[in-house]
Amino acid sequence: MLVGKIVNGLSSLVGGINEGMRLSGYARTARELRLLSDKQLADLGISRALLEIGVNAYPWKAEEVSKLIPDNVTTLKAKADVATEAPQMPRTPKAA
Repeated sequence: MLVGKIVNGLSSLVGGINEGMRLSGYARTARELRLLSDKQLADLGISRALLEIGVNAYPWKAEEVSKLIPDNVTTLKAKADVATEAPQMPRTPKAA
């Protein structure tokens, strides 16, 4: 009984720490994004108005961009990043 309470307490603590770190990362990202010009934010598809609201308005996507990105997409890669990645070759098993 006591062990179960301790495990539940630790689980809640870890969950709270993870949530705090996630929100801290969003806040840090928002601070950096606020330094960009309106044009740069627009090019990224980020709404300055949502960015100013803060972490609660994440992912800060401009409405017209949000309509173009499916809900299940959480990260986007620039075309340049995709083009420079080396193709992954399948591994062949070694002979015994």
